[in-house]
Amino acid sequence: MVARVDVADDGRGRAYHLRPAALDALAGWLRSTSWAVELATGSAQPQTRQLLGRMGGFLDAFAASDTAYFERHLRPDAVLVFPGMPRPVDKQGCLDSVASHPPYRRHQILTEPIVRLLGAATTLITVTAEVATAADDTVRPTFITAVMDEGDPWQLAHLQWTPAAPTAKKGTVDG
Repeated sequence: MVARVDVADDGRGRAYHLRPAALDALAGWLRSTSWAVELATGSAQPQTRQLLGRMGGFLDAFAASDTAYFERHLRPDAVLVFPGMPRPVDKQGCLDSVASHPPYRRHQILTEPIVRLLGAATTLITVTAEVATAADDTVRPTFITAVMDEGDPWQLAHLQWTPAAPTAKKGTVDG
């Protein structure tokens, strides 16, 4: 990312320059690891991009252990449902688990996100993604559904992750 150039004949003078190509590669990698960026690019509509970016910000906040984000953007009566959990998680349960949540190692959006405005104050978002965390590198196809209140600040009212059956590859038969 940095190139060194000797500027004196005796070897004691040096100049350093950033290598833009290396920085571009790093910036691309950073963008590829962000849910907010990846989800926001899922639509050409500005309002839909903003809503998808919000959902992505929520998912990125888990990996960053950003409890302030959850304090601000989870409704007091929020309900979160995750695979393998014996019961839904409330706002306090989510806040308690943020620090220990493993970061997302890989994710890929599989379907175009569906965004529905329900009246003037509620948004429903559904997307199918493949997800793997640092704790378990197994990629899992997942349906992700979120319900958001469009107040100031906006707040998440409901989030549900549901395992999706892997899609059969073209030319294969499910048994």
